[in-house]
Amino acid sequence: MASIGQRLTELAWAGGLIDGEGCVTISSGSVRLDVQSTSRSTIQKLFDLFGGSCIVESRRTKLGRPVFRWYLNGKKAKNILRKLSHYMVEKKRQAELAVSYSNFPPNSAMRESVERRIKQLKRVV
Repeated sequence: MASIGQRLTELAWAGGLIDGEGCVTISSGSVRLDVQSTSRSTIQKLFDLFGGSCIVESRRTKLGRPVFRWYLNGKKAKNILRKLSHYMVEKKRQAELAVSYSNFPPNSAMRESVERRIKQLKRVV
């Protein structure tokens, strides 16, 4: 069993990793969180911490290295983003919007607005 300090350190690590390398999206009416990396151990650590799914992408990097992907969808993604947004800077607003998404009725103007705002934030440099 991890100590509270160790758990907070792991959450901060994951929040920073997702902030820099992750992707927060709305896909098919569901919150989606994913990270791609050439480091199998990084992807494995995310899986060990939060569950979800892991795959090896069919593509490789220019140097021929395999690309691994970890992802979560739906409520699990929303709950993890709620915990990790405190440790984010770049994607903090995207995470907050994604967490708020399910507060609105399906096919509502508010959900469409949240989706649009997340996409706009991705374009800001």
